[in-house]
Amino acid sequence: MSSDNGLSKSSDVTAENSLREISPVDRRRQSRASLMRRNRRKKMRLSFRELQDLVPSVNHIRADRATIVEETIKYIKTLELMLEKLEKMKRERLPAAGSAAMAISPVPQNPIGFQTWVFPNVAVYICGEKAQFSMCFPKKEDLYSEICCVLNKYNIQILVVSISTNNYRSTYKIHTRAQNRENSEGSSEACSMEETFKKAARDIYLLSPM
Repeated sequence: MSSDNGLSKSSDVTAENSLREISPVDRRRQSRASLMRRNRRKKMRLSFRELQDLVPSVNHIRADRATIVEETIKYIKTLELMLEKLEKMKRERLPAAGSAAMAISPVPQNPIGFQTWVFPNVAVYICGEKAQFSMCFPKKEDLYSEICCVLNKYNIQILVVSISTNNYRSTYKIHTRAQNRENSEGSSEACSMEETFKKAARDIYLLSPM
């Protein structure tokens, strides 16, 4: 019994001494380190939340960090492929447009290229008879149906649609093609297509909830 009491007193003394060994400076240092760790974790949570908002496939669902990173990689690869296709279309159109301009007139003409028109909440990227409409609006019931009606009004065919939504807003990416074809007056036809897409973008902007 006396040996047990001696061991108990010894352990108590050791614990008390270890507590006394932590100086105020060490305590402040530990407190700062703990605060820095909390700040890092908070910053990481906010960064993942911002990243999730930028990726259409996960910005409207609950997802863990691994899923967010995986979907972000897929989204970046999709954008890279889209950019590569657009650049290829641009390269294919530039020589044809340049040779046609030279045949019509000895004065150099600007070849048909990309056009970008931006309205509040609406952007349209035009390349010949094709265009991409990018829109971000506050949530509104039947807004996509109204957008389709506008495109149909201007005889614009929908090719691919990407829609993402959350509790506050809806984002649309719509790849389209004008139904009319180029004729012998290729440049004037292209201009009319450009005007058609611009008018459609303006009308879509007017659909925005006030």
